[in-house]
Amino acid sequence: MPITSPTGVERISLRGGRICVDFVNTVDNRGTAHAVEYFTSYADVVAWGHHTGLVPEERARRLLAEAERHPKQAYAVLTHVVTLREVLYRTFLAAAEGAPAAAADVDAINEALSHAMARARLIPADDGYMWAWEEDDTALDAPLWPVVRSAAELLTSAELHRVHLCSSEDCGWLFLDTSKNRSRRWCAMEGCGNRAKARRHYQRTRAQL
Repeated sequence: MPITSPTGVERISLRGGRICVDFVNTVDNRGTAHAVEYFTSYADVVAWGHHTGLVPEERARRLLAEAERHPKQAYAVLTHVVTLREVLYRTFLAAAEGAPAAAADVDAINEALSHAMARARLIPADDGYMWAWEEDDTALDAPLWPVVRSAAELLTSAELHRVHLCSSEDCGWLFLDTSKNRSRRWCAMEGCGNRAKARRHYQRTRAQL
């Protein structure tokens, strides 16, 4: 059986450019009356983690089983996931707008980072060492650990200034602009970009009538 979720988050597009940006993009049509929340249960969080490759299938199943045994703890983790996602969204959006993040949001990221990195480990690799995480199937917040580290790495890199907000009025997604001339405007041209082009064409046609 595949790892699925009530909201279908396992089918969400991963176009943010960094896993932490994909994480904040788990709300569609953000800020509109038609906003769609993809994290409505702990199963959604696990399904997203598996979809992104952060959580292997067998570990995903073990986390889901643990969540069934401890539903209150799973709900608390879900609440924390959504809260942290909004913290990261505000922080990245501030960067996209050339503004400083709120001090409270930075504090929240630091607290999450301290907790996550306490679970990080160095393990031998073919050409040296690599990062790994504790294999603790009772830690329901495990899918968050690599997200928080990804956020810290982006926030401390020169690429932070490449974070942009999609120009579509009804999208709200962020993305990392990796184009050479930093001219990308849409989270995806085949989605928001094409819809914007269609709207402009319609408006020009209407103006000529």
